[in-house]
Amino acid sequence: MVHIGPYLTTLILTPENEQNEDLSGFNAIWDYIPVSSSDSTVLLCHNAITNLLKGRILSPTALLNVSSNVILVEYGFQVKIFFIYK
Repeated sequence: MVHIGPYLTTLILTPENEQNEDLSGFNAIWDYIPVSSSDSTVLLCHNAITNLLKGRILSPTALLNVSSNVILVEYGFQVKIFFIYK
């Protein structure tokens, strides 16, 4: 398993890669990460993908091309602010 954080996820899923048929969206992973596409599972940061979709940088149809060995991971963040005031 290879875990890819938000910055590298954003780099891999650039509009240039989405327009290039050889690198279309999630297929570009294997050109950036030196692992076998048949023997490896890649975990991508879904938070970064959500930001790309909201900014219309990534097309929603790109999510249709996710291969079975790619897992999208959504992270939660711990709040450090206490909302209960005395």
